[in-house]
Amino acid sequence: MAEENADWGGLRDEQARFPLAEVIAQFENGEAVVKDLGMEGFAYLVRQVLTQSSHLDQKPLIAITPTEEEAIRLGHNLRACLAGGGPLVGESRRAVYVWGEPSPPYESIRASRKDAGERLAMLAMLAQGRGAQVQVMSIMTYARRVLSPYHLKERTQHLMVGEEIDRDALIEALAAEGYERVSLVHEPCSFLVRGDRLDIYSPHLSAPVRISFFGDEIESICTFRPETQRRDSGVLNELTLPPLREAPITADYASQCGDGVIALADELWDENPDLEQYGIDPSAAKITELADALSDQIAVAELEALLPCFFPEGLMPMSQFIEESRAAPWFVIWDRARIFSLLEDRLSQWTQVHQSGLEQGHLSAPPTQHILDLDALSETWSKQSTLVAAPYDLAEHSISLYLPSHLPLRQRLDRERGREQALAPLTESLEVWLEAGKRVAIICQTRSQRDRLSREIGQKSIVYPYSLANWLLEEGVSRNTVNSHSGIYLIRGMLGAGFHDNEANISLLSAAEIFSTPLSLRRQTKGERGIDLDIDALLSGRRFKPGTATQKNRETYESDPIGDPWDNQSVEGIHLNTSSDDLSQEPIESPFIRSLSDLSIDDPIVHLDYGIGIFKGLVQIDDQGSLIDFAHLVFAKKEAVLLPVYRLHLIQKFIGSRNPKLSVKGSDSWKKAIADARGSAQDQAQELLKVYAERARTQGFAYSEPDQVYAEFEARFPYTETRDQLRAIRSILKDMCMAKPMDHLLCGDVGFGKTEVAMRAAMKAVLDGKQVVVLVPTTILAAQHTKSFRDRFAYTQFKITQLSRFITAEQQRKVKDELRRGEIDIVVGTHSVLQKSVEIPRLGLLILDEEHRFGVKDKERFKELRANLDVLSMTATPIPRTLHMSLSGLRSMSVIATPPRDRLSIHTRMVRVNDSIVREAILNELRRGGQAFFVHNRVESIETRRRWLSSIVPEVSIGVAHGKMKPKELEEVMWSFTDGAFNVLICTTLVENGIDIPRANTIIIDDADRFGLSQLYQLRGRVGRSHERGKCLLLISPEAHLSDEARARLSAIQKFTELGSGFHIASQDLELRGAGELLGTRQKGHAQKVGLDLYGKLLEQAMNDLNERPIIKEFEPHIKLSKRPTGTIPIEYIDDVQERLRIYRRLSHFKQQEQIPILYEELTDRFGSPPPEMIRFLNLQRVILLAKILGVFEICVEKYDLLITLHEDTPLNDKMIQEVIDLPDAPFTRLDEDRISFTLTLEQRRAIEATATQALLYFYDRLPKRSVL
Repeated sequence: MAEENADWGGLRDEQARFPLAEVIAQFENGEAVVKDLGMEGFAYLVRQVLTQSSHLDQKPLIAITPTEEEAIRLGHNLRACLAGGGPLVGESRRAVYVWGEPSPPYESIRASRKDAGERLAMLAMLAQGRGAQVQVMSIMTYARRVLSPYHLKERTQHLMVGEEIDRDALIEALAAEGYERVSLVHEPCSFLVRGDRLDIYSPHLSAPVRISFFGDEIESICTFRPETQRRDSGVLNELTLPPLREAPITADYASQCGDGVIALADELWDENPDLEQYGIDPSAAKITELADALSDQIAVAELEALLPCFFPEGLMPMSQFIEESRAAPWFVIWDRARIFSLLEDRLSQWTQVHQSGLEQGHLSAPPTQHILDLDALSETWSKQSTLVAAPYDLAEHSISLYLPSHLPLRQRLDRERGREQALAPLTESLEVWLEAGKRVAIICQTRSQRDRLSREIGQKSIVYPYSLANWLLEEGVSRNTVNSHSGIYLIRGMLGAGFHDNEANISLLSAAEIFSTPLSLRRQTKGERGIDLDIDALLSGRRFKPGTATQKNRETYESDPIGDPWDNQSVEGIHLNTSSDDLSQEPIESPFIRSLSDLSIDDPIVHLDYGIGIFKGLVQIDDQGSLIDFAHLVFAKKEAVLLPVYRLHLIQKFIGSRNPKLSVKGSDSWKKAIADARGSAQDQAQELLKVYAERARTQGFAYSEPDQVYAEFEARFPYTETRDQLRAIRSILKDMCMAKPMDHLLCGDVGFGKTEVAMRAAMKAVLDGKQVVVLVPTTILAAQHTKSFRDRFAYTQFKITQLSRFITAEQQRKVKDELRRGEIDIVVGTHSVLQKSVEIPRLGLLILDEEHRFGVKDKERFKELRANLDVLSMTATPIPRTLHMSLSGLRSMSVIATPPRDRLSIHTRMVRVNDSIVREAILNELRRGGQAFFVHNRVESIETRRRWLSSIVPEVSIGVAHGKMKPKELEEVMWSFTDGAFNVLICTTLVENGIDIPRANTIIIDDADRFGLSQLYQLRGRVGRSHERGKCLLLISPEAHLSDEARARLSAIQKFTELGSGFHIASQDLELRGAGELLGTRQKGHAQKVGLDLYGKLLEQAMNDLNERPIIKEFEPHIKLSKRPTGTIPIEYIDDVQERLRIYRRLSHFKQQEQIPILYEELTDRFGSPPPEMIRFLNLQRVILLAKILGVFEICVEKYDLLITLHEDTPLNDKMIQEVIDLPDAPFTRLDEDRISFTLTLEQRRAIEATATQALLYFYDRLPKRSVL
């Protein structure tokens, strides 16, 4: 039966043909043109040609495609067939690098320093004779002219361990080439000099690096984690630091740049004297001012457009650059006819843009100085061996190749989707292939796909730990060698579709075909590209310690978690081992929570005793000859308070309404506000505990453990889950499988993958026969979520629909009837779903998206539902630390703080409204096949704005959407835009939340100065949601006068372009966005008066009181150990005020004494060995912390004794105390019930802080052990 149904693997396909010898013969004569091959088969052909043509082994390969998307696809397939990931050397270890497409030189939204630096880094490595062997790029990347290797080498810093350099010259060069000097390195393109250490985050690196010097000698180069500032295991022997802009405006090039501008204006004026009327002539004031600015090293707006004129010899073709740097390349070309057509069109467009710019007085170099024309393009590859794929070429000289596909198998799998034996067609076909002696490789994109197939296939499957390229080499796949050992191998990689090669007796099968999932189209992460790591790490695509990669035997490689190709979860591009134990541990305090506690100068603060004030920074006061740090606070009536840094725990950052009213220090109004907030917290604590107790008593539905059908749903996810996503999924499934109702809060920034986590929960619910409600705040979002859920569940039999204003009254009645009868499995809707008339008999799971955006009545309904229902709430609002602590015992929480690997940062630029800039931004998006949003947030003038937009870009079709439109009309507009019926959507902020239109990758925000920072961030998050680079243009009216606050907002949104910046954004512009969700309406007002952080602390205290938890009352121990002040961080050790403040703040939140030695290690790593004063300071902080933990009221020195006085609430009992006193050689004496003395030696008195620490540790060791944070 199996033989009748199985895909015979092309064994019976008489059309199969793969005349490799003919292809190689033509290739070696100059050019081979092949047809009838898909991109996967073409990549396989490239591998076979490379295997058979030994003279190509040392030559670089350039692969060119028409578009960037095709370059990414071809890159994935070439990487699968060529790039090594195992212990073998040679052919299997070729690295593949996919280039991003650079921004057009005339574009208003220019490339960020990060993207420019990444591009220049790869060029710099090529210039040094390093870098990937295979370069894959679109035609617009290949045709773009580049700097010469000489000029790039001259501006690139190459550092090696053991080398002596001029540090001052290095720092000056970094600043001149675009790196920003900061106080803390956590963003790309920044650096920090501190003592004998240089921290720098070059944009091409997967993590920042710390360079340690011994004098002028480089002692070490290692990576560190930006979130902790601690070193990790990444060690480098050398480091390349490229410039961050192609235009050289350094001192060495300044006069040359100015002269080049004059020469360009002269050249253009000679060709067209009419340009003089537009100010384009060498003597015009505008030109001389531009030349003078460049000579003065000012980065003018026209830098990219003027780049060719900065070099007398101009820019060179990419092929010439590679040839001069390494060797003459050979070429692989995909669809040459389309390449020529596309380049011709783009040249025509650029010529028009260039001419239009000149007529507006904007000087720029002509297109042919930036890009190759058709003749120059053909010349670059005419002298080299070229392999051309012509998918639609009917010419007689092309060679037809055909590798049988898996179409019959895919068709049978599609018919079985959603059934219990969905993969039976696969297992049947595999049986037939194995009986025929075939070797089968199944390429899995994700671990879940691998695990699912391994379970299904069973013992016949072999998990192969290396790459497909390595497997092909090991298996002897060539035309001359056919290995007879059959088997099924599961291999990690990305292959769009598989095929059969009957001559080599192999079958390649992609898991994407098996599970019918799209391939994740993305450029590789920095860790995969391996830029600037040692050569073995570069070639294998992951990080190794020096000297450990190529010599590994298979057993060593398999046991090495760093080298395991299945463990590809990453944080900031660094590959980490993600064992099940690691994933089960929730991070102690994620950036999502921690970012809100950062305190900056002029931030509003809350002092527990004095009220709301302003933090003015740290001031130093001389105390007995030493400078001591104090926090400078200002309250109402300009009353100042100097707070010792060891009492910083008394203040919190005020998170609440903007510009809060300052308190009169210690006034009755503040005392009343605190009393009211405390009363509110107690009320809420009682309410929360009541709900919690009710839920604890309620018998909930315990879902079954995930089965094979659920595993298939997991495996069909086309992307690699982040570590935080996996943690969240496991936590939620664990809650669902318990026999009590779940109440889980899922926090994560825009685009971090919360929806996929919710879909996993929904799948578990419907598989166990339950119905699911997905509640969203807007109709637009309901429609979007409905589409997303339907797409994800498309292969299943589950019915998904929506209930909102977007469907008619008749349709709503039908949906309600089907819900009541249990015919609908998942319903997505707005508050309409909460109506009493909506009956859902099998309701098992409620998913709430942005709960705080719902109204009061809706929330009351939520409370009714929560009592006996599993609830999953999702939010993009960061949670203040104290509130997180107080609620974590009642609501299980997951935080997704790791950005997905697929999305690229968004180019953001602010400009005054300019017709040509807006037109250019829209047309550039349309040229790459995309769509654009134009946000205008005033309904009364939106039609006027539409007419203006139509006048400046008449060739585009424009739709209008705003909240006052009729629901049906609004729905039609939105779906028309989604379906591509028009190019531009001019709309209000109704697209702010949840709208996901992958083809819309440019957003223009009108009157951007009128928006809040969080709103700008949310709007910008609507673009860049696919593999395409998102672009954001912030428009400011020419007449608008920007306030300091507006400037700060716009500056911040341009600075925070990385995915995940919402953590930083929200900490600057939270405005209690999430207080309603977390606290409820009544409590929100009290939280606004005292700040959300302090309210959270009061709530935690109230919860502890009601739970009758034993609490040691907070008190300040009296510490008097020395006449010398030790209460500050020496300025000579850490001179940056903000950094000292961060450390003080961290110390004020420490709860366990073990945290201080950990901090000591971190400080040593970041700032060098601490001086004696710093060690004394840390020991004193440890004494204070130990005293609080042990309930020591006072510790002081009297003559030759250290006296310890216990607080009445000390956790130490008589037995513990006596055990310490009875220790042999321990000089303790119990003076009375509360006092203990410790006899000091002369040496101990000299190091009194360390001695006091050791004395208290004797008692600390008697306490029950607690986990270390």
